[in-house]
Amino acid sequence: SDWPLRYNRVQKFNDERALRKIRLYVSPQFQHNVVLMDKKKTCALCWSSKRVQRKVKTHCNKCEVTLCTLPRPPSNTSCWEAWHSTENLRAEAKTRADALATQRQQERELNQARHQSRMAAAAQARNSRLSRDNSVADDSTSIADDSTSVANTTAAQVHDEGAAAETIRDVVNAVVTAAVGDRDENTTAGGGSNEDVAVAEVDSEANSCAADSNVDAESEANKSSPSPRRKVRRFISGFPGFLSRKS
Repeated sequence: SDWPLRYNRVQKFNDERALRKIRLYVSPQFQHNVVLMDKKKTCALCWSSKRVQRKVKTHCNKCEVTLCTLPRPPSNTSCWEAWHSTENLRAEAKTRADALATQRQQERELNQARHQSRMAAAAQARNSRLSRDNSVADDSTSIADDSTSVANTTAAQVHDEGAAAETIRDVVNAVVTAAVGDRDENTTAGGGSNEDVAVAEVDSEANSCAADSNVDAESEANKSSPSPRRKVRRFISGFPGFLSRKS
C-alpha cells in the first residue's frame, strides 16, 4: 500500500534490506531504466529543503523514484548513478544536498552583484545625464544674459542717437529763430536784400552751432545725412514767401 514511496525515500532505501536490494541489484532480467514523466518532480537524492531542490522528469522504473541524470558536484556523477551504486545512501544524499545549497547561495550572491552593478551603472548614467542637462541649462542662461546685454547696449546706442538728433533739431530751430529775428531787424533798418541777409545769417549761425557741438562731419553716420547748413537751407526753401514778408 506504501508503494511507490513518497516520503523518507533515502532513509528507507538505505536501511531496509529489501529496498536496498532492489536499489543495488542489476541483472539482464532486472534493469533500471529511465522513464520520462509528464511533470517534473523533486530529485530524491540531492533534495535539501523546499527552497533547495531540483525538479526533473527522469524516473527509475524499478525504484519508482525521481533522479537527476546529469553529472553533479562534488563527485561529478549523476544522482541516477549514485543512487544505484552507493552503499551509504544517507551520506551521499547529505553531500549532494550541501553542494546544491552552496551552489544556490553562490548563484544568489552572483545575481545580487549583477543587480547592484546594473543599479550603479544606471545611477551613473542618470547623474551623467543630469550633469549634461545642467551644463546645457547654464549655457542657455549665459546666452540669454549675453543677449540681454547686447539688447541693453543697442537700446542705449539708439537712445544716444535719438538724443543727438533731438539736439540737432533744437540747434536748427534756434538758428532759424535767430535768422528770422535778424531778418526782421535788417528789414526794419532797410539794409540789403531780405532773403540774402537772412540766408547769410542762417549760414553763420548754423556753422557756429555745428562747431560748438563738436559734430564730426566726417563720421560714417553723418556721411549719409545732410549737413546742418543744408538742413537749414532746405527748411527755409520750403517757405519761399516767408523771408520776403515785410514786417
